[in-house]
Amino acid sequence: MPEEWARRKAVKSPSEISNCGFSSVPSMSVASSRMGGLKGFTIHDFSIHRQACPRLDFGPGAVQFRGQSLPNGLLTRAGSVLSELLPQASQIFVVTVPPVRKRWGAKLVRSLTSSGFKPQVIPMPDGEPSKRLATVEALAEKLARRGADRKAVIIALGGGVVGDVSGLLASLYMRGVELVQIPTTVLAQVDASIGGKTGVNLTAGKNLLGTFHHPRTVLIDPTVLKTLPDRGFRAGLYEALKCGIIGDIELFLRFELNRAKILKRDPVELSRNRLHAPASRRSGGLGHDRRH
Repeated sequence: MPEEWARRKAVKSPSEISNCGFSSVPSMSVASSRMGGLKGFTIHDFSIHRQACPRLDFGPGAVQFRGQSLPNGLLTRAGSVLSELLPQASQIFVVTVPPVRKRWGAKLVRSLTSSGFKPQVIPMPDGEPSKRLATVEALAEKLARRGADRKAVIIALGGGVVGDVSGLLASLYMRGVELVQIPTTVLAQVDASIGGKTGVNLTAGKNLLGTFHHPRTVLIDPTVLKTLPDRGFRAGLYEALKCGIIGDIELFLRFELNRAKILKRDPVELSRNRLHAPASRRSGGLGHDRRH
């Protein structure tokens, strides 16, 4: 809409956004909030609280990134982050798929264990065919057999399918338990893990059965992107580029000027939060929010 576009263009720099009703939690801190009646969430290690802003309307639960870099190696610090954010967690269950578990599961488990947790890994089948209600039921049965209670925390370690299935599981088990998203694909980092949508497919169509269940936190570590196949890596970049074309000239120019480094997965370039700017566009109808 022209009026909305004018409001977005009115803010020309991150410094202007910082003076427009948003406050940030400093690096290596954790926070949560309540926004619009929905459970707020954080993206460590910069947590943005939405406040009243007369010039930009990002909608309930929207998250803004400003002037900081995504931390490489965050996966190995996940335990310390969650021990501060979820000190009352009775149990932690990591839902993941075999390929992701093979590459990153041990690092996450070591991090959680070193912080006093006793994580249990619950594998699920890999791929889109596993995005069915039967998978959610099977995972719920495993949680029940392992004694998961209302204080249990479910960690989704994987791409969009893992995030969607784990999110639905967390929203239904015991009528709702805490969820943590640790996305391991570009598409999941910039889109699927943020916004609160969960869902599975039916024979009649895709994502026809689901809920809204916001994660308590989303831990984004650019390091995990180095093992992605080239096709999957580029697919996620297209989502970020789309947001640049629609309404973020700085993001678009970053792709244009740093294309070679991005495609080579330069760790410094990938850690710059402008590449993950689509996560801040939830209110514009992009990504997994209530308007999409």
